[in-house]
Amino acid sequence: MPNTKVLFPTGASTGFGRAMTELVLKNGGAVLATLRKPEVLASLSAQYPADHLLVLKLDLEKKRAVKFFREVNEPSIGGRRLQMSPMMGIKSASVLEFYNATKFGQPANNIKVTILEPDFFVTESHSHVLSIDSLPVYTNAPAVLSRSAISALQQNAMGPDPRKAAEAFYRLANLPNPPLHFLIGKDAIEAAKRSVGSFLAEMGTYTSWSPGLEFTD
Repeated sequence: MPNTKVLFPTGASTGFGRAMTELVLKNGGAVLATLRKPEVLASLSAQYPADHLLVLKLDLEKKRAVKFFREVNEPSIGGRRLQMSPMMGIKSASVLEFYNATKFGQPANNIKVTILEPDFFVTESHSHVLSIDSLPVYTNAPAVLSRSAISALQQNAMGPDPRKAAEAFYRLANLPNPPLHFLIGKDAIEAAKRSVGSFLAEMGTYTSWSPGLEFTD
C-alpha cells in the first residue's frame, strides 16, 4: 500500500490515541500503533491484517526509541504531526502548574505541526493515575489542591467524547494547510478567547509608548 496514509500514534492504548487508531482503521487506513503494553490492542489485531495494523512496543522514556525517529526515519519523507497540548498551554490552571509547564509545542523537521489543545475530555487515562493517601504533615500543603483537582477529574464521568474529537483530528490531518493551533471543546475556546482578550487589552494600554522610538540625528 505505497499511497496509503499511515497513522503513527505514540500511545494507542487509550483515549485519543485509541480513538484515532480505530477511526483510521475503520476508514481503510493503516496504523503503526505503539504503546507500552501491546496486549491491550489484542482485540484490534484480531480484526485487522498486519498490512493495516502493526502493533509495536514503544516507551518514549527510552532514548533509543526517540533517537531512531530522529536519525533513522528519513527527513525527506515528511508527514503531518498532531501534537497534543491541552488548553492549559494557553490558560494555566492554578493548581496544576506542574502539568501546565509541559503543555507547549516543539519544532519538527519537514513535518507540518498542529498543536492539539483540547478541553477536559474524559478518557481512560484519568483512571490510570496512581493515587495514595497523603501523609498528615501535608494536610494543609498547596499540593492538596492539586490532589483534589485530579480526584475530581477521575470521578467526573461526564464531558466531551474523545471519539468525536478523534473524528475532528482525522479531518484535520487531511487538510492541505492545517493550523498551528487547534482548539476543540467549548471550555477550550472560551479560555482562549479570555486569554487573547486580556493580552490585547494589555497591549492596547501601552501601544502609545511605541511611536517615536526611531533614531534621531
